[in-house]
Amino acid sequence: MSDTDNQLTTLGEKPSPGPHATLHLLRRQIVAGEFAPGCRMPTRRKLLDALGVSSVTLQRALHRLEQEGFVRLVDRVGSFVAAKPPHLFRYPIVFNCSPDLPQTTWNRFWETIRTFSPEVAEQSGMEMPVYLNIDGHEDNEDFHKLVRDVQLQRLAGLVFPSNPWLLLETPLITEPGIARVAMSKSGNGLHAVYPDFGSFFERAAEYLAQRGRRRVALLVQEQMLAGWHVDVEKLMDRHGLTTRPEWLQIIGRNCRESAQSVLHLLMSSTYTERPDGLILADDNWIAHATAGLLAAGARVPEDLDVVAHCNFPDAEKHTLPFKRLGWDVRHLLSACLEVLTAQREGRKPPVEKPMAAVFDHELSIK
Repeated sequence: MSDTDNQLTTLGEKPSPGPHATLHLLRRQIVAGEFAPGCRMPTRRKLLDALGVSSVTLQRALHRLEQEGFVRLVDRVGSFVAAKPPHLFRYPIVFNCSPDLPQTTWNRFWETIRTFSPEVAEQSGMEMPVYLNIDGHEDNEDFHKLVRDVQLQRLAGLVFPSNPWLLLETPLITEPGIARVAMSKSGNGLHAVYPDFGSFFERAAEYLAQRGRRRVALLVQEQMLAGWHVDVEKLMDRHGLTTRPEWLQIIGRNCRESAQSVLHLLMSSTYTERPDGLILADDNWIAHATAGLLAAGARVPEDLDVVAHCNFPDAEKHTLPFKRLGWDVRHLLSACLEVLTAQREGRKPPVEKPMAAVFDHELSIK
């Protein structure tokens, strides 16, 4: 008995007449690995005999599988499993909002992911389509498409650039048998690959100390220090630095422009003692922070050194010579693919994979 005949004997009970049952059965066989990627499928005659359906029904099922990316139909030659079927190579990136919403909602981290995900997909040989505004609302056609793809095993895994808490009760999270990863500390049972902001603050403080700075101010996001259990006083002590309560400023995500007035005041010449080091922990308000420093007449790096958060490879050019520290989103996405592949193959990757911050010169990014 040939390999093809062996495969056909595993089809089990014949489906009820109709293209949908035939479609589901053949798709299930491909997903289960009965027909390997790139291999030639049994002849139409053998499929018809094994399935017990009409040639029209079989043709409709095969045509649908071709549309879904599972098979390749070659006239006068036969049917082949696709070299890169979606259940092994398709990893959608699922955003809960979009850049069409107010700029205070969409951020540079997400925009850099959206911009450079095609590069990661090409280098890895995977597909990484981007879906926007997937927030669980029932009136979203793309949401329903993703749900169908999950339920019909047309995806290899899902990447969530933020905590998918809006989707926790939807099949995108609850449907078994699909790999998932979030690019944040989700705390909801998902695997996570995320920027380790604890390492960001440690490396920023270490750099400023090496530069001979002693008086350090920090501009941070809401809840950032609490979320990473960063004790600023202990951080400064570890590196021989000092700070003051008024030098630790929290910038709300909806108040990015306030970074300008905060730094203008902080570096004003009316103060007898000003910071000589500055940590900017969010690249979404770097432009505003720069404007505040310029308005105060602060010279970088003569008056102070500035460590600024960055999502590499960010194309934004800084007006002032900040030292950039952050994460290359291409490395984050590649790490996500590694975790998803391990899940799909039945291995057990770590539930959480924090990624350490790196400086611009360590990535050789201009």
